[in-house]
Amino acid sequence: MSGPPSILLGGSFGAEVTVCNQGTQPSYGADVELRLSADATVTADDVLAGGGPVPYLDPGQCATVAFPASASVPDGAYHLGAIVDPHGWAPELVETNNAGAGALIGVGSWPDLIVSAVSGPPSALPGSTFDASVTVCNQGTTPGQAMVELRVSADATITATDALAGSAPAPYLDPGQCAAIAIPASVYGPDGAYHLGAIVDPHGWQPELNETNNAASGGLIGAGNGPDLIVSVVSGPPSILLGGSFGAEVTVCNQGTQPSYGADVELRLSADATVTADDVLAGGGPVPYLEPGQCATVAFPASAYAPDGAYHLGAIVDPHAWISELIETNNATAGGEILVVY
Repeated sequence: MSGPPSILLGGSFGAEVTVCNQGTQPSYGADVELRLSADATVTADDVLAGGGPVPYLDPGQCATVAFPASASVPDGAYHLGAIVDPHGWAPELVETNNAGAGALIGVGSWPDLIVSAVSGPPSALPGSTFDASVTVCNQGTTPGQAMVELRVSADATITATDALAGSAPAPYLDPGQCAAIAIPASVYGPDGAYHLGAIVDPHGWQPELNETNNAASGGLIGAGNGPDLIVSVVSGPPSILLGGSFGAEVTVCNQGTQPSYGADVELRLSADATVTADDVLAGGGPVPYLEPGQCATVAFPASAYAPDGAYHLGAIVDPHAWISELIETNNATAGGEILVVY
C-alpha cells in the first residue's frame, strides 16, 4: 500500500495496492476499497477514498494495482489502508485478513515538516564544538518553517527528553522542498556511544498535517576520551582451495578522540554478511598504533578450513574487547565473497 505523504482536502491522488493470493486455488478477480482511517486498524467503517478491481490471481501470485482516490475528511493525519473483497463475495480460506494499513497521509492545507537525514562526525571530545548537518523536508501542502534541535540519545528513539546538543532555524520551505542545515553542536555527558538525532518544530509552534513525524535518528557518535577502532576494508582472493593458504588485507581506522596503542584483528569466514566471533577463524594478527583519524592497511596470512561454498571474508578488530572504546558495537565488517572449493 502506497500513496503520497499529503493531499489537499478533496484533492485527487493515486495509490498503489499489492494484493496476493495466499490460498490453494485461483482467485477470479476481486474488488479493493481504499479507506482513510484514524488508526492503523482499517475497517469498512473508515472513510471510503477510492478503489477498483484486481485481476485473476493464481495461488502464490501477487498483483500491484494503481487506483484513483480522493480525500474528503477533516484536516489531519490518516492511515491510508485497503480492503480486498470488502463485501465477502469471494469465498476464502481465511476471511479475517483482507485489510491492511499503509503509511500516514496528511489531509488538508498545512505543512508537514520531517527530518530526512542527520549526520555528524564519528566522535567528539566532551564539550568540544563540532558541525552536524540536518536535512529538513516539507511533505505538506502549504509552506512552513520551524526551529530544529539536535539531540543525543542513548537509543534510536529521539525525544525532547534527550540531551540538547545544538539548534538552528530551518528556512522557509515550500511543499516538496528540502534544505540541509548546518548546526554547531557539542556533547556533554558520560563517555560512550550516542545516537545523533534531530527534532524539527520541537515545541509544536508550527501547525502541521502530521504532528508525529518530526524526529529522526542518524548514526552513532562516540563522545568522550578514547579510541574507536573500525574495520573499513577487507579484501582477499575470489577463491581458495579447502585448507589452502591465502593472503588478506584489512584496513583498520581509529575514529576516536585518543590514540590506540595497537590491537588484534581476526579474519573470519561467514556464511552471511554479519561477521561474528562464532564464524570460522581464518587468520589474523596485530595492527599498529593509530592516532585519531589514522588508518593502517595490514596484510595477514590466512587459511580456509570450512565446507565447500561461498563465504564472506570478514574481520573483527579488538575481538576480545581488551581496548576500552567509545563505541564497542562497530568492530566487525564483511568484505567480498570468497569461494572455498575442494
